[in-house]
Amino acid sequence: MKDKNLKIFDESGAAIASVKMTRNRMFPLDLSIYLSKYFKAEISNMMNLWHLRYGHLNCGSLMLMEKSKMVLGIPKLEHTSKICEVCNGKTSQKTIPKKELKSISDS
Repeated sequence: MKDKNLKIFDESGAAIASVKMTRNRMFPLDLSIYLSKYFKAEISNMMNLWHLRYGHLNCGSLMLMEKSKMVLGIPKLEHTSKICEVCNGKTSQKTIPKKELKSISDS
């Protein structure tokens, strides 16, 4: 902020926006000007894109949808071993054997 003007920069130091302070000390920013250039997401892996679009649906089901032509516009997908952060947190764990639980509670 300098001389009643707010400047916003990206990580590389390039200016994204410049907004003048109004009489009531506000900085109104019209984001619609910047949405297409600065606020878009890029996903290089199509399987990950469709995985997200369908609420974290597994790869096998997505490939079945593609092969069966259940969805118009879905491209040819290839299986990926990469697990997204959300799904990684949902993975199931093996149960602890009762013997180990008893020894933990005894100590």
